[in-house]
Amino acid sequence: MVNGVASLENAQVHHLSFLANPRYTTAAQNSSAGALLVAESVEMPDRDLIRLEDPYRGFARIMQYF
Repeated sequence: MVNGVASLENAQVHHLSFLANPRYTTAAQNSSAGALLVAESVEMPDRDLIRLEDPYRGFARIMQYF
């Protein structure tokens, strides 16, 4: 269950975070976030991913609810 949003660095298991820039792929892989919003082409085994055309835009919209 996700009950908040956070940056890749600050996220905990109950947070949702996002990866919009491939430069931060390692940070996303090492993040403690419970789930990540990512581009449709991103593959990260053993991670809970929500694939979107524009993960940054999706994260901005979801932030409105938290």
